[in-house]
Amino acid sequence: MTGTVAANVTNKLDVLHVLLLMESSSKAQTFDNTAGVHTIFVSSDLGGRLRVGFGSKHKSPDHMLGVLDPHGKVHTPDVSGAVRIDIPPGKRGNGLFFASVHAKTGKYSIFALFEETGCARDKDRKHLIPWNFWYWPYADSEKDK
Repeated sequence: MTGTVAANVTNKLDVLHVLLLMESSSKAQTFDNTAGVHTIFVSSDLGGRLRVGFGSKHKSPDHMLGVLDPHGKVHTPDVSGAVRIDIPPGKRGNGLFFASVHAKTGKYSIFALFEETGCARDKDRKHLIPWNFWYWPYADSEKDK
């Protein structure tokens, strides 16, 4: 969103950002703002845990974070400093979440992680980032099944 303060001065006011689900909190995105709203889309209804928090690059006790879920409930950080939202399977917890940030230092980094409780797991038994899709097996061995 770009706004004009005066006819000869352009002010880029970026307050709404898409925050993609990441594989690790070390990949937190950095923003040069004192405030921001981040949309997070969780595409799964298999249940899981959404975790939103500040990255270690620009972490400060003065930063404030709150997450609004699709049902209108506001979640605040726990003692670790991250917001954790447990989504039960089959409860239609998917949808848009909004993370609101206020950073007094004028710079912050933020991450969003989602561990799905469905059956998709990595070799080390960790849940995979959700990848919901449809496919049809065309292998010769599957023709008669």
